[in-house]
Amino acid sequence: DYPALRQRLLRGNYAEALAGYDELAKAEKLPLAYLGQSAVHRAMGEYAKALDALGSGIKEHPKNPDLLAARADLRFALGTWDEATADAAAALKLDPNHFLARWVS
Repeated sequence: DYPALRQRLLRGNYAEALAGYDELAKAEKLPLAYLGQSAVHRAMGEYAKALDALGSGIKEHPKNPDLLAARADLRFALGTWDEATADAAAALKLDPNHFLARWVS
């Protein structure tokens, strides 16, 4: 259940949160599962794994602006601004009012 997993992440129970998000990603392939995996990895400083999680989610859901915007935000934080701008533009093409995509672009 997503709220419980988010609660574990926010409280620093990264292993439990990641296990739950991994299970959701395998079973249901929900975009929230990939966003959660990425958030856990990002919180632990594992930025390559965070990008991989978002990449997997985008493969499953190529038209999901939340996944694209999250990857744009992470790429911006990592200093890969051209890639961040491209992801933000792709997200804005799908949802012109997406807050995070606008923030990054």
